[in-house]
Amino acid sequence: MTSRVVPVPPVIDSRTNLPRWISHFWILVPALAAGWLIWTTVVRIRHIEVISDISREVLVADPSTPTGYADGLRRMVPPERVIESSRWIIETQEMVHQGNWRLRHLDLDNAPDGRAVRTQSAYRWWLAGLAWLDHLLSGSTFGESVERAALYADPVLHLLLLVSLSVLIASRYGPLPAAVAAVALVGFFPLAGSFQPGIPADLGIALACLLWSVLPITSGLHTLQAPKPESIDGPNAGRIASRNRITRKSFFAAGIFGGLGLWIDLPGQSLVLAGLGIGGILAAWRRHRRAEGSPFDEALVIPWRAWAVGGAIATCAAYLLERYPGELSWLPTDGVHWIHALGWLALGELLKRADDWGRAGQWPREPRGIGLTTAAAAILAGTLLLLAYRPGIEPFVGGLSSWRMTSLPGSPVADSFQSWLHRNGFSAMLRATLVPLLILIPALWIIPRDRSSDNRRLVLVLLMGPLVLLIALASLQLRVWNAVDAMLLVVLIVVVTPARGRDRIPTGKWSISMSFLAALLFAPGLLLLHVRTGYANPKELNQTEAEFVVERNLAHWLARRAGPEGVTVLAAPQLTASLAYYGSLRGLGTLHPENNDGVAAAIRIASSTSNMESQALLEKRGVTHVIIPSWDSGLTDYARIGSGVPSGTFVALLNRWELPPTIRPVVYPMPRIPGWEGQAVTVFEVVEEQDPADALSRLAEYFIEMGEIERATAYRTELGNFPASLGAIAALGQIAMAKGDTAAFSSVMDLAVPYTEGGAARSMPWDRRVSLAIVLTQGKQRELAREQVEACLKRTTEANLRSLTPSSLFRFLLLCRMFNLEIPDPDLGAKARSMVPPDLRERL
Repeated sequence: MTSRVVPVPPVIDSRTNLPRWISHFWILVPALAAGWLIWTTVVRIRHIEVISDISREVLVADPSTPTGYADGLRRMVPPERVIESSRWIIETQEMVHQGNWRLRHLDLDNAPDGRAVRTQSAYRWWLAGLAWLDHLLSGSTFGESVERAALYADPVLHLLLLVSLSVLIASRYGPLPAAVAAVALVGFFPLAGSFQPGIPADLGIALACLLWSVLPITSGLHTLQAPKPESIDGPNAGRIASRNRITRKSFFAAGIFGGLGLWIDLPGQSLVLAGLGIGGILAAWRRHRRAEGSPFDEALVIPWRAWAVGGAIATCAAYLLERYPGELSWLPTDGVHWIHALGWLALGELLKRADDWGRAGQWPREPRGIGLTTAAAAILAGTLLLLAYRPGIEPFVGGLSSWRMTSLPGSPVADSFQSWLHRNGFSAMLRATLVPLLILIPALWIIPRDRSSDNRRLVLVLLMGPLVLLIALASLQLRVWNAVDAMLLVVLIVVVTPARGRDRIPTGKWSISMSFLAALLFAPGLLLLHVRTGYANPKELNQTEAEFVVERNLAHWLARRAGPEGVTVLAAPQLTASLAYYGSLRGLGTLHPENNDGVAAAIRIASSTSNMESQALLEKRGVTHVIIPSWDSGLTDYARIGSGVPSGTFVALLNRWELPPTIRPVVYPMPRIPGWEGQAVTVFEVVEEQDPADALSRLAEYFIEMGEIERATAYRTELGNFPASLGAIAALGQIAMAKGDTAAFSSVMDLAVPYTEGGAARSMPWDRRVSLAIVLTQGKQRELAREQVEACLKRTTEANLRSLTPSSLFRFLLLCRMFNLEIPDPDLGAKARSMVPPDLRERL
């Protein structure tokens, strides 16, 4: 008798109706998405390291400075100019250096008073925590570790978000939605481009809180699904009670993350909460119609109170963390406040009342219920009024930061969506931004037609509230498209989840069709992000990178030339921010939201039409240098804003080289960058009032060193008006030497020698006496030249050395070597050699 083998049926996954061994392959999709994220991050970090190593000198570690480097320098060159990124690094380093866990004031802006710091501390703590790990592993100074942590702070956050959401969605919705969500997190544009290495910003953590404040709500409602909800008695009663408990926990968790979101991004998260309130009322109205009409639907209680309690607890905890003990107040000043927690409780109570009306069909009529509803409405209205007038700082709502869509290099910057469309047309970025909106087509199809036992209809109606508000605001502020993508991701998860119950599409067909839809939604963003990754291996610097390399070099040069009083610059807002970042130099007019006073001061100085007024303003603000780069017209724009006569302003006079007596040009040896030969940086130093002959001679010698011999020659006639000034005679000699005019140089020597022998050089400024020594040496008057060098060495100070041009300093040190003389102070001699440009220093 032969035995019959009975085949064992495969184990079926109830969520997918597929063999379990097949359904486990979903994990490959999040793994591939994580691999894509890690690969693009590594490539981009490698690019940043390559650019940061261009045209820089070796920095000396110094744990006594906030930056971790001597002279307060920084080395990392970010791949894009984003106003917030350098601010977060500076503030985090300063917070750690001060030994505080909160930062309220920064001295680098609005010199000399500094500015307030109103950004919330959560993101600084995130950066500091990663820097602490880097510090333990690498042994670097903490300042260095903060700068290095900025490379991977946002990508790590992105990776954690991908993993955590994949786990949550797989456990609540199944493998297909989890796989789709994982790809969406790396493929939706601009959402996936907001976690870039080297460009730290709190936008990423704000978006993470947004997602975690909404997804538990949708997953909690999804948990209440019942395959056969015809009865709420018997076995179904226990199941309903159990799932209600899970849903309450999910709503409570959503409230916790929403409270954290309020802390990090008060206006943005408030908009989401307002949208959830609108969506909750729409859902209650939809339930009031009771299309389902089942006992289970009437027993389904949406736990809005649990949501509000979780949010209120997190909001109060965040308020205490940020303000306790010295900054507690009864009314909101900036950032999250306990009154917002009160408003959240009121919103939860109103939604609870609306949900009861949706299930029971009537509003409360008893006095207690009416009183609670009225009080909740009044509290919510008052909270909204206070919120509307808050002076807070926002990651993706309001301010100049909202003009930039994402931190991805090359991201569009415009004051509205319409401006972007008008300027760039239907570009690849625009297509990648709009394509995810296609998910609204199946979502809007499901809402009126869904007959399954799922709560998809209820969830989608709820999500429409925040989504519509965010889309409306995104038409005005580009950065809000990141939040729109986050909400569309949640809608996508709900849509692609196979329905259960009556009138449902078969699971297999639904999964295949949704997979094709997801591929359509992700393709433009993935393609765009892949192309943007290509910038990581350039053969030459792009415009922004070249600007950063020059600005870093300029900041390091100024910081090393700084005297005991330090350097305070008046420059364009972007350049001022760069100089503060790379060289810890103080400035005035950065465009940080807290720096209105500094911007106003910069505008007033730039637009001043009186030398006396501009001198007084520069002195009041402690400005030591005015810097005008050829590629940035920001300072001219300041002058135009502040004056109706731009041609007569302080900045206009500088551009025309009609210099006030307290301004002298300083030769800056700009690094050589291929393709940037035509660019220049003009540096002016604020000094004591100069003698007219000395001021003119310094100006002529400046043009000689800059290679503009003809412009220097144009001052020869004016210099000839000072025949008794040895400084003017030395400048005429420098001009003759530069032109190779031996006859003119001989005439200069005929004047210089008698005056020098007569002792006229004793009253000359130090730098003019060095110039005279150079001319005398060229004229073969070695003994007279030696006398001038010896006299200069007796009066050598660091300030005197800084007054020389790089070429004059190099020649002065050569003269010292020629005459076997040395600067008496060895430290000062070393300082002098360090101030010589590297290419000339090698010749010493």
